[in-house]
Amino acid sequence: MTFPEYRFILFEKKENYAKITINRPEVMNALNLEVRKEIIAALSSVEREDQVRAIVVTGAREKAFSAGADISMFQTMTPLLATEYLKTSKGAAEKIENYPNRRGIRACNVM
Repeated sequence: MTFPEYRFILFEKKENYAKITINRPEVMNALNLEVRKEIIAALSSVEREDQVRAIVVTGAREKAFSAGADISMFQTMTPLLATEYLKTSKGAAEKIENYPNRRGIRACNVM
């Protein structure tokens, strides 16, 4: 299977696991709307592949796994964008929480 190129995450599929690296080290891997959408897309791309038994989520560089929400975008957020952000945030969290039982998110390098 060919995976799309992502702008804010690095996605690798190994023999029996996949790895998502949040790749925004300049802002301590803060999660903006696009990062959340890319995480959902990456998880969706492998959730039906039986050979992928685990997912590893990590952050680029050693300084931070993720600072959390990218609050810089909140300053200029319109009501429409805020609604999309909240739906996408919930969707990303649910995708991680409800990942198929035979597999799961098995490692995060939270410091």
